[in-house]
Order: sequence, then C-alpha cells, then structure tokens
Amino acid sequence: MGDKVRHRNMPDTRADAGAGKPKIAKGLRIAAITALGVLTAACSVSPAPFTPAELDAFAAEKRQRAIAMDQEPVTGRIDLYEAMARALKYNLDHRLEMAEIALRHAELDDGEFDMLPDLVARVDWADRSNLPFSTSLNPAGVISAVPTTSEDPGSTYANLELSWDILDFGLSYYRARQT
Repeated sequence: MGDKVRHRNMPDTRADAGAGKPKIAKGLRIAAITALGVLTAACSVSPAPFTPAELDAFAAEKRQRAIAMDQEPVTGRIDLYEAMARALKYNLDHRLEMAEIALRHAELDDGEFDMLPDLVARVDWADRSNLPFSTSLNPAGVISAVPTTSEDPGSTYANLELSWDILDFGLSYYRARQT
C-alpha cells in the first residue's frame, strides 16, 4: 500500500524511466556519422577527362574498324553485279547513319546526373472567396456565439521530396570510375 499511484497525466519520475534514451541517442549518432562518411566518399569521384589526342586516336581506330567490319576481302576482279552487291551489302552511308543515331542516344544518357539524388517538388494551392468560419464548444459545453477561423482565404502547400537509392549510386559510381 506504500506504492505511489501514478495518474495518467502525471510524468513518470522514477529513476529507470529514461533508461533507453542514451542507447537511442548513441545509435542515432553512429548512424549520422556513417551517413556523413558515405556522403563525403560520394563527393570524391572525379574521373580524368580524355585528352584531344586520345579522342582523335580512338575516333580514327573506330572509323577504320567500321569501314572494314565484316567485309569479305577482294580476291580477284569484280564485275558489275558483284560491285552492286557489295555496295548494297557494305553501304557505308547506312552504317554512318546508324553510328550517328547510336551517338545521339549515348549523348542523352549522361552518366554524371545518375549519381545525383532524385528531387521531386510539388506545390498545391487553394483559394476561397470567403473565409472558412466554424463554431466550437467551450469547456462548459455551450456553443460559442462568435464564429472563428484558422485559415487564410488563400493557402499554398508545398512538398519537396529527396530520394537517393544506394544501389543506383553504387552503379553510377562504378560507371564513373570506368571512364
């Protein structure tokens, strides 16, 4: 009977009431430090750009391979029909057009932006011609005679979401290190 009775609205003042809080704070601190380390490591990627000489050599080699790709060597004289067949089969203009299309598609896939987090912003607004008035009960249970409002006639709501998938970041990091 010597125990104190705790009421619902009374705070718990026992010595063991906050025993779990230091563990949660320590875990949160470790998670924050880990997240900071990962973000710092993410900023360290800086791929070395190709020099103009390297790009020219790569383009020349690629051009030679594209021209000679899958062509049968000429072993003897070529008559008119064989020349027309070879022209249709090894149409360089068509190959060039296909290479340009592939290059355009590659330019659209810019790998550096894949490393950034996805950002989604949304703004909604509502406008009223009158104020939204309401009445309420006072503590005695009587309806108040004076209506009140808690909103402006125009309201703006904004939502900003930032998401970052660690798997997408890992793949983007790997691709950036390859170039």
